[in-house]
Amino acid sequence: MRRRALLASVGGSLAALAGCIDSLNDTGDLPTEQSPRDGTPSESPTETDAAASVTVSSVVHQWGYVVPSSPDSIGVMKTDTRYVVADVAVEDGPLDRDTFAWTDGESEVRPTVLEEFYRTDWGDDQWYEGGRDRGLLLFELPDDPAADAPRLEWPGGGWDADESLVGQLSAPRPTMNASLSLEDATDGATERTVEIAVTNESDHEGRYLGALNRVGPMIAYTPVARVTGLVGAGETETLTVADDWMEYTVSEDGDGSASVTYHLDDADGGDTLEVELDG
Repeated sequence: MRRRALLASVGGSLAALAGCIDSLNDTGDLPTEQSPRDGTPSESPTETDAAASVTVSSVVHQWGYVVPSSPDSIGVMKTDTRYVVADVAVEDGPLDRDTFAWTDGESEVRPTVLEEFYRTDWGDDQWYEGGRDRGLLLFELPDDPAADAPRLEWPGGGWDADESLVGQLSAPRPTMNASLSLEDATDGATERTVEIAVTNESDHEGRYLGALNRVGPMIAYTPVARVTGLVGAGETETLTVADDWMEYTVSEDGDGSASVTYHLDDADGGDTLEVELDG
């Protein structure tokens, strides 16, 4: 799907956004699914007073993950594979990453390590490894995981999946249709808000996962954000991403116009939106 929008340039100048990609392995720091987070906490943080005191801030189920798809863009990969992402903090640790496990009554999965990850707008969040007291754990699940007792475990403790998460783990991949638009900005604004309207056309709730990239106004191609959110069956949710454009000035010897194009990659075709800048 492709649409066009018209937007006047604001004072001839917009704030800069770096064009190079942050491509890091599991031992590197990562920038931040609205900030787009790898998930919204499914319930209040829980703790255990066992051998290691572990706080679980969020555990989410998603299809695929976001990584670099080229030197200057991000994409959603392995969209037919289930993953669980857990945000954990260890108070009396550290615990080795491989001491964590995701169990479902029939199988036990240790954290997956991918060569490259990419996220934006995640503040100080990092992938968990021994020596850190907080981070994210990624678990690749079997094709048909059991749903008897899904649980995140560590030495001396664990976290049990809630009803919403259990339902997602036992359901097929939902069909999510996404549509891009640009929110109107006030004069002098240096930040633009990209809106992603996501409709879940399935009969069960699921998590949307998308990768947003931008072309222009003075850059060839750059990743913007990893976009994610839980969408109920048959419902539409609008997710937002704040984007700072590079400084933009209409050339005196040019035709006085330029454009910005957003490309959204996801499991169901994504969307494209072209924004015309009129100087």
